[in-house]
Amino acid sequence: MTKNDLLKMGLNEDQSKKISDAYKNALNGYVPKTRLDEVINERNALRIYIGEQDKKLVKLEQEMTANQELQQQICYLQKDNSVMKDKLEQAKNSLKLAIEMTL
Repeated sequence: MTKNDLLKMGLNEDQSKKISDAYKNALNGYVPKTRLDEVINERNALRIYIGEQDKKLVKLEQEMTANQELQQQICYLQKDNSVMKDKLEQAKNSLKLAIEMTL
């Protein structure tokens, strides 16, 4: 409502100015609906983005855990392989000794 609208309603100049000033003060700090909608849409988009990033982080953590488990298995197999090589060398040496003793 404008000051002229108030004057047309029968209010005098002083009254319409006071009402107009009070209205302007009441709207001070008011955020237009379009700006509010923009901010809300941006917030919602960021929430979706953060949710997607959280899912990616969980997936990466799971993959990292699986990778660590595979690393442990590789380490175990390497140790086992090393032990088997040592046993094979011992068996070969024992066999050579046995062959040499029989000759």
